[in-house]
Formats: sequence, C-alpha cells, structure tokens
Amino acid sequence: MKNGAEIVNEFITINEIEYIFGNPGTTEATFMDVVANNKNCEYILSLHESSATGIAAGYALKSGKPAILNIHTYPGLANSLANMYNAYTSGIPLFVIAGQQNRNHLIHSPVLSGNLVELAKTATKTQYEVGRVSDLHIALQKGFLEATESKMPTFLSIPMDIYTDECDEAYFKKTKFLNQTHVQDLSEIINLIQTSQKEEIAFIADFEVGQSEMAKNYLATLSEAIGAHVYSAPFSVHSSANLNSKNYKGILPVISSDINSLLSHYKTVFILGEKITTFFFQEKLSVPSHLTLIQMSNGHHPFRFDYPFDFIIRGEIEQNLKSLLTHLSIVPITTFETLPEEIETSLLADIISHIPRDAAIVTEGSSNDARVQKIATALKFNETYFSPRGGGLGWAMPLSVGLSLASKKHAFCFVGDGGSIFSIQAIWTAARYSIPVVFICFVNNEYKILKDLWKKQIPSSGPEYVALDLKHPELSLHDICSGFGAKVAEATAENYEEVINSALNYKGPTFITVKNA
Repeated sequence: MKNGAEIVNEFITINEIEYIFGNPGTTEATFMDVVANNKNCEYILSLHESSATGIAAGYALKSGKPAILNIHTYPGLANSLANMYNAYTSGIPLFVIAGQQNRNHLIHSPVLSGNLVELAKTATKTQYEVGRVSDLHIALQKGFLEATESKMPTFLSIPMDIYTDECDEAYFKKTKFLNQTHVQDLSEIINLIQTSQKEEIAFIADFEVGQSEMAKNYLATLSEAIGAHVYSAPFSVHSSANLNSKNYKGILPVISSDINSLLSHYKTVFILGEKITTFFFQEKLSVPSHLTLIQMSNGHHPFRFDYPFDFIIRGEIEQNLKSLLTHLSIVPITTFETLPEEIETSLLADIISHIPRDAAIVTEGSSNDARVQKIATALKFNETYFSPRGGGLGWAMPLSVGLSLASKKHAFCFVGDGGSIFSIQAIWTAARYSIPVVFICFVNNEYKILKDLWKKQIPSSGPEYVALDLKHPELSLHDICSGFGAKVAEATAENYEEVINSALNYKGPTFITVKNA
C-alpha cells in the first residue's frame, strides 16, 4: 500500500525533479512536507505567485525541461495567471500543482477553495482535480508528460486529504520521447522554392524555431542558399533566428499595417510557428492577400489557423527544414560569419556593449524596449528574450532569475521604473539563493510608454495625461531593492564599466538605475 505523500515523493524522484518553484499556503502543507523529506529536490521560494511563475518559466526555457510550480489554491492561482498566460502563449512547459481544501469540506465552499480547474482553463493546456488517491499517479504522469510534449503549462489540483489516503497500486516510469516527426512528401513546397526568384520568399521565425539551435542553423542555411529573407516574429519570446546570417533582416514590426507593408514585397511567406503576434491593428490586416502563405508548426499550440493558408506542414520544424535541405541538395552550415552592424551612440549602447555576448538579455515593456532590442540584435547577442507574448507585465524580472538559476551565469534584465514594480519581489529570491542576475532599470518617473501609445492612438489629445506619472512621491527604488537583498548602483557615462564589472563579480542580484540613457 502507498499513501498520496509516498506517490508524490516517488513522482519527484523518478522524474529527477531538481527544483520546485512556488509560494505555498495552508492547502500546500501536505505537499511541502513531501518536498521537505526528499533529499534530491529543492524548493525555490518566491514572495509572490506571479514571481514564482516567472522564475519557473525562465528555468524551463533555459533547461529545456518542464518546471514544477507549486501555488496556493484559488487565490494563488489567480495571482499567477498573468505570467502563466505569458508562458501559455510562449510555448513554455510548466507543470502547475495547487493545493485544494479537504474533500469532506468542499461542500461548504470553505475559505481558500474554489473551482480551480475552471480558473486554470484560460492559461493551461490541460486541467484536472484528483478525486481519489488511486488516480493520483496517473494524474501526475499525465500532467507532467503533457507539459513535456506540448511545451505548455498544465494544471493539477490535489486536495489536502489525498496525501494520507492509501491505494494498492501506483507506480511511475521515466518516459523518453522519440518524436522527431516530419512530412514525407514536400514536393509541392520544393517546386515552389525552385521556381521562385531571389528575394521573393520570406521566412518568419516564431518561438518554435528558437526551441532548437539546429532549426535556426537549418533556416539560415536554407535562406542563404535560395536567396530568401528571414525575420523574427514579434513577441517570439526568445531568439528565434541565427543573427549572423547575412539574410537575417531583424524583427517584424508590431503594428498590422507596418507588417502588411513589409510583407507586400514578397510572393511567398513561410510562418515557422503558430502566428504573427501583433500589438495594434491599424488600417490593414498583417498578411497581404496576394501571398502564398505556408505554415510549418508542430500544431500543439492553441493560437493557430489565423490566416488563409495555402499549405500547413505539420511536424517538428527542425526535421522539416532538414528534409527541405536534403531534397534541395543543400549542405547544412553550422558556423556563420559574424557580421558587424552599426549601433547608436548613447549611454544605453555603451552599457549593452560592455555586457558579455553569451549573457542572456531580457526586456519587458519599457519605452526603451525597441532600442535595447535593436542594439542587442546588432551586437549579435545569441540569447535574447524580448517582451512577454501574453502581454502581462511582471514577466522579465522573475524570468531572468529563472534563466540565471538554470545557466549559473548572469542574465541582464532591462525594465522601466513603472514596470519593475509588478514583480520586484523576484529580487528577494535571487538574493536568498545567490542567483547572479543584473537588473538595469530606466528611471523617468512616469509610464512613458503609455503616454507614447496614448498619443499614437489619439493624435488629437492634448499634453495632459491622467494617472501616468510616478511622482509625489517618487519611487525610492534603491531603498526598495536594497531591502529585498540586491546590491544597488546608478550607472552614468563616467562609471558604467565599473558598475557592470562589479555586478558581474557578484553572485547575487544587482539593481542598476539609469537616467537619460
């Protein structure tokens, strides 16, 4: 006989779970007791469920493994939903486990209960609440494997009393996926490529390409061989193309009319992933009607079939790109010459230039995002994470902590003073576990990006803005971040090298403010 606690412990051990991320509450006490008695797993504590979710997402992105996230019943799930939705739309595997009140008590709708399954449906691929202990091992296995295979968050609710119930049969196996699927007959696509002229074809690489370094190299090889251009999709979350390819043309714009104008120069466009994520609709749809439109995707993700496609190619993008190269007799290239590009002259450019090129660069929703992205792309940073795909702020700071935890190297996170407050408590987790991460915060004492967008949407509006200033009082960010355990500094044109070097020599979080970047 095994009880629920022993089953959960065996699940953690068999699947070699290194970390569990979370912010627990009373309904998680039984789960936490299991973790406390497992010598091979460490609980990474965050001060808020949203930060815990972002840290778990960063770890999953870097490690390539599903991250186990432990959150506190209905309120905790609600707190985590913004970042869970960011992960859901970004193809990031999380296995989310929440505690539920005792089943004998649920009839009374007690405090800290609720319909967790229904709430989770908006941001997870699968959802389930365990009703009996004999189902627990299957529920754990299904949730974990679904997250692994689909690369999306899944959700499991476990009532507190399940842990003491017993059953006579429950076991796990460590599962290996053999899933390199590809299309056998690509003759129509090959004929289209062979009959196209140079620069008539464009590839738009979404996050699915970024999940495989070989896919990025295959795409770069193919584009150079046939004279096609490559763009990164907006909000592709992490670097989705080889920046050293001479045919790489940067990130697509985020406004529909601008995308339409750019793509109108081509005859055929391949969307490598699920879609072109946009920020604003303006005047025209993103995809011109004259294009031959082809999608290559594994088909796991929910946001698809957004356009009238001529062809949809299912399977792993890496394998289908490899098949195209083979049929076209093109030898894959693995090393591309680094092509220098000009960058702006500014303090911001100086700071980014001083960061090691193998560091992760993370951005989120500040008025300087576009500049950071342009400079980092020109300098050929090969690990970039640009903006939350789901749109929820409070993503970049915890994501950076998770990336650093997995890589054991410094990540550099660029945020605005307003955006930083959404998840600033992630600093405490970095300090507690000596995680090396550098936060670079632009200080302008306002929600400047919202003012810019306000003006773009309503050009006739006057100079007065409502509720967009961070003054009276101003945020005392150095005091706040120091209180969470970070080293703090202000970077200027005179001292930025010293400040960055000091941060790189520190095994913990550094919070750097920048004015007039």
